[in-house]
Amino acid sequence: MRRSPGNKTRHSGWRTGIVRQVCARSATRQNVRSARTMLNIRLISAPKPPGWQHPHVVFDPTIPPERCDGMLAWGAVTPEFLSYRGPRAWYISEPLTHNMFRTKLFRQALRTLDEDEFLHHSNPNPNYRVPALTHYRELSVVAVGPRTRDVIATVNDFGNRLWWLRPGLQFRTSFILHPTIDLYGSRDSWARFRRWPWSKKNPPVNYCGPTTTPNCYLPDYVAFLSRYRINVCLENAFLPYWFTEKFVNSARAGCVPVYHAHPTIRDSFLRGARWIDPADFDFNISATLAGARACDASACRDQNYRWLRSELLRTTEGYAIWSRIADIFYHRVTGTPLVRSGECQNIEN
Repeated sequence: MRRSPGNKTRHSGWRTGIVRQVCARSATRQNVRSARTMLNIRLISAPKPPGWQHPHVVFDPTIPPERCDGMLAWGAVTPEFLSYRGPRAWYISEPLTHNMFRTKLFRQALRTLDEDEFLHHSNPNPNYRVPALTHYRELSVVAVGPRTRDVIATVNDFGNRLWWLRPGLQFRTSFILHPTIDLYGSRDSWARFRRWPWSKKNPPVNYCGPTTTPNCYLPDYVAFLSRYRINVCLENAFLPYWFTEKFVNSARAGCVPVYHAHPTIRDSFLRGARWIDPADFDFNISATLAGARACDASACRDQNYRWLRSELLRTTEGYAIWSRIADIFYHRVTGTPLVRSGECQNIEN
């Protein structure tokens, strides 16, 4: 049945009124958010950062989903996070080559999250390219003292039983298995190690056991490394903008770092630092170690101690990363950019 012009006008007016009410409510909610002094962001997969404060944002796992202004997954994603439709973001330090990125949830996250929701060192947009965490608070260094001469240490908790099938791990693993290197790390991980596909599971012959201080962010860990003159601190992956605590701890310990730097790292984070790069020795392990032994350890230590005070390195500090993510949430929720000196620098190509 056809409607009369009068009925059509009346229904159109009713729809227009509803649209106006919805728009008004949305504007009111946005104004309330803009006027609020504190945003409550529900934290997933991590505890509340101790001692960290932000003038406008709180990260807390106890905030109920129905009362939060956004959601942050720090580390692992969850079904709750992926089903959330408000402002959200995922931060993780691990490289995309890590096994966890092959799980169903992680694949779904990579497939569905927008660019501004994936706060990762691999993000092509420098505004949302957040580096891996390398340290917390101020960077302490170790006082100069006696060291074991001509002995090289490396600490890796990642043996990877199929390392020979992964090109990114072949050189790194071959290097740290060199007989002149003292290898430390997780006993459980290295117990599953296979030297060759047909080998039995056994730790490498140069494996020395776990470190006395397994937490790599504590000063005691740096003190453990400082017993050695040379530290092999190769990353578990060779990827753009992938830079972890390994080089930083080596520099803090006053060691000669043996490190293979990706061009994006060499030209950004490592500006002003000094190290021995296997690439300069055509990836010959023996020649690289000889170059490290011939290096002026005192000059290398002094240069790296100065480098540890660089502004760009401070952007990899844990609380600076929390603050940068908080600024991103504040901008997304309120529409107001919040940039504070030293915490939100972008690393350009």
